Amino acid sequence: QSLNFPPDQPPEPVYLGDSRLVLTGEYYIDVDDLQHFQLWLWNSASGSLVYTDEMVFEDMEEAEGYLPPMVSWIFSHVPVDQRITVLQTGPQEEVTDQGADEDQETRNSLFTGRLYLGLRGGGSFNAYSSLVGGGYEAGTSQGFSGNGAVVLEFRIFRFLGLQAEAIFNYDTFKVAKITANLPTVGQSLRSTDRFSAMSLMFPLLVKVPLEIGVFSLSPFVGIYYAMPLGKVHMDPSDSRTAAAASYTYTVNPPLGLVLGIDTGLTLGPGELFLDLRFSRDIGMTVAEKGYGIQYVRNQIGLSLGYKFLIWKKRPVL
Repeated sequence: QSLNFPPDQPPEPVYLGDSRLVLTGEYYIDVDDLQHFQLWLWNSASGSLVYTDEMVFEDMEEAEGYLPPMVSWIFSHVPVDQRITVLQTGPQEEVTDQGADEDQETRNSLFTGRLYLGLRGGGSFNAYSSLVGGGYEAGTSQGFSGNGAVVLEFRIFRFLGLQAEAIFNYDTFKVAKITANLPTVGQSLRSTDRFSAMSLMFPLLVKVPLEIGVFSLSPFVGIYYAMPLGKVHMDPSDSRTAAAASYTYTVNPPLGLVLGIDTGLTLGPGELFLDLRFSRDIGMTVAEKGYGIQYVRNQIGLSLGYKFLIWKKRPVL
């Protein structure tokens, strides 16, 4: 018989009889014309999910190669020699699971083998710690950045992944400058110059993904290479005392540290994720020699992105 119920929920007990486990499935085609088939294995008594897995394929010939190991892999999570009844959206059939090799099952469960490629964009609140030089005062100033990134993530094991990124930053901030000293009254005249600069960052991160159903939580830590892009541009607050100018700049050493966390939601052919991170330049940013502006950048950033699952390892059975 044909049953009509949501495949991602356990069927009503009236359909299950005395079966202790039940398998449901769903087939659909995404916007990129890739075909998906997902299976769910349920505990009939409690309605709890035992295991789920999904395969992506382009044609039926490819599906015929993926389906047998996928079904066997799902059944390997059932206790050895336990008889189960499989409830499908077509005719019912009885399947006997003889279990899987314990060592191979352990390797399959630990080695997730998934590769993601995606984009993210957002902004950050920045603090710039500047030194005395070129008439500028030492201290901390605040500013903002807009950024966009390309993300490549490889989840090697269940609790270990590597992520490489290429990030474009546009920074803006202000620094106080002493324009004149008034020794007779013991005061100084000050103005504020506005700076803007573009840069590229190339982080390499180590992640610890914690997956709970369709949600994931991934703390990460890493190091990045910072590369100036173009020149740093200065706009004076008072055009009568100075003119706008642009200067080449360097970051020495061009390295930084980053730590943070991202939260993901499995959606369609990939994951929607929110990224929260703190990063700090190890090196000092110095404008053109002789000009004097020097600072260390700290960033607290928040961004939203989406990454596509472009490869997933097949279980070895």
